[in-house]
Amino acid sequence: TKTTNKGKTMSDGISILETARAHFAQFERIEIAVPEWGTVIYAKPLTLRERTTLLRKADKPDFHAHVIVARAQDDAGKRLFTAADIPIIMNEVDPVVADRIAAALITSPNVATSDDS
Repeated sequence: TKTTNKGKTMSDGISILETARAHFAQFERIEIAVPEWGTVIYAKPLTLRERTTLLRKADKPDFHAHVIVARAQDDAGKRLFTAADIPIIMNEVDPVVADRIAAALITSPNVATSDDS
């Protein structure tokens, strides 16, 4: 292990940042079964920027609705909801289901495990 003049530790020519990026690239999109809605919701791995943006709204009563709108995708990766859907999510959707979905969306990603390794 050696240190460059920029303070990055190098190991076999790979920087810590490159290693961190490779680690994040291993994360797969999550799938959230929502039997109450007869569907599965998908989400790509949550970046630090996305998490920070969402957490700025954490003290608002519609936080979970914002999480669902920002993160929920269909199987093809298309967003399922828009900001216009927030009042509907807040007033016409089972809050227990919405809370469960939002919690799963804000805590992703998970490193996939493989039986092939």
